[in-house]
Amino acid sequence: MQLRLIIIYFLCMVEIFSQTSENWNKKGIDALKQKEFLIAVESFKKTLNDKPDDAFANYNLACTYSLLLAQCEDIESDVHIYNLIQKAIKSKPSYQKKLLTDSDFFILRGKYHFQKLAGKTKKEILTSIIWFGPSP
Repeated sequence: MQLRLIIIYFLCMVEIFSQTSENWNKKGIDALKQKEFLIAVESFKKTLNDKPDDAFANYNLACTYSLLLAQCEDIESDVHIYNLIQKAIKSKPSYQKKLLTDSDFFILRGKYHFQKLAGKTKKEILTSIIWFGPSP
């Protein structure tokens, strides 16, 4: 009987002190809304430590990095953002359509690699660019 109580107590304590990935994602979104980008980054990274293929965390971490990039903050790299987006799309293909309308990515929207991830063909991308000089 006493052993059972100890086990129940231990499980309750583990539950109280452990955060689930949904909780970290929620904390990250709340931080994004408050423009607390560093807290958002840490929250999404904690989710990805447990679930590296979590589409929601990958996408929102890419959004956060993009917003930091727009503020001229030093982030890991554009390539890292693209890798996060690619993972998110792989896990949840509907994110591909969302890319071109998501205001968090306004700083990346004109870049070739971003357009490619959004599903545009090379021809669509190159014909939508305003060329200064002879076009290819």
